[in-house]
Parts: sequence; structure tokens; C-alpha cells
Amino acid sequence: MSADLIKFDGMPQLPVNEDEFNKEVSVGNYLPRIQVVDSNSRVCKKKQAEAGSYAFIKSEDDVIDLSNQFDALIIHVRFTAIDTSGDTPVFCHDKESATYENIVERSGGTDSGCLYGPEFLLYVPSMKAFATFFCASATARRESKNIYKLIKRGATFKTHYIEKGRYSWYGPLVIECSTPMELPDMEEIKKVATEFATDKGNTPEVATGEERDR
Repeated sequence: MSADLIKFDGMPQLPVNEDEFNKEVSVGNYLPRIQVVDSNSRVCKKKQAEAGSYAFIKSEDDVIDLSNQFDALIIHVRFTAIDTSGDTPVFCHDKESATYENIVERSGGTDSGCLYGPEFLLYVPSMKAFATFFCASATARRESKNIYKLIKRGATFKTHYIEKGRYSWYGPLVIECSTPMELPDMEEIKKVATEFATDKGNTPEVATGEERDR
């Protein structure tokens, strides 16, 4: 690490340290997301993460390669449907709504821009941050049953290579983790979980209208 260019002796004290700063800017309705990297994904093409790895995505230009394995506390789950076909993406968390059903129905179409599935809230000790993991593909939705069983427990997220006919891709593989984790204060976990669980998205009355459903 390079040395500081100035000495802070006698300078005003910073309001928070680096860990507290990162925590402050990551908590809220918007959380970093984690996804399995496929060779056709944007982050792979931009060389931000390798195919078969997990990508920790804060923004389009702020991506961290978590390699093909990481540990996390699984905290909560909600149902999510996203329609990106319009100028403004539609996010819906009401599984019983017409909007959700509409997005699910259209998701099987080619380049529909529609995704759906369970979305999990995680705490990733290695990143000292909360994040979401959206099971938007058929492969991830099948694995989501194993993730759900580990809610309130530690899990190890791995990837595995899948071949089916002339198609091949990477999918998540999640097992229980026995390694102790350093976790934030329980009140902070409850606060983020409540925000996650009560987020209504930006659902209109009925939605109109990158991930292959496999």
C-alpha cells in the first residue's frame, strides 16, 4: 500500500473509518448484487470477473471477482420479478400481483428482458457487506431450494459446470458452511432485513412489455 501523501497530525478527524464508510454507503434500498459469471455475461467480456466465478457487483464499473467460492450468512428471501424491456425497469416483489404474473409469463420469450425468481439477502464476511443473490435462471431457481434450507445459517456458494446437449453454462451449488463467520451487530442485520423484506419495488398496476432461462 502506498504511503499517505499528507500527515493527518493536527488535521480534523475523519467522521468514520473505512469499514464504517463502506457499510454506510452499501446499506439501504440498493444493495450490491452477486451473480454467477457466464462467458457471455458483460462482466466476463469486460474482464471484470472470470467465467465460473461469482461477481460482487456494486455498479457497472465496480465489480469484484469472488472466485468460484465464497461464504455467506443467508438472512432472508423475497420473490422478485424484473422487466427491463422499457425505458425504466420495473421491479415487483408481490408474487400474487398481475404484474408479477405478467413478467413470469413473458420471461420465456427470446430477449424479453423479463426475469423472475427468489432473491436472497446475504451477508458476505469477506466483503464486510450485505448483498443480494437473485435466482433468475431455471438453474438457479432449482438450486434455490437448497439455499432456502440454509436461511439464518452459514452457506458456502460454489459453481459447477453444466453441459446439456450443445449448450453449456455455469450454475450455483450451495452447501452448508461450518466455518465461523464474523458478523455485524444483530440490530444492523435486523435493520437491513426489514428494509429488504418491506421493499415494494416500483410496481405499476400492470407491467407491459439478459439472462437466458435455462
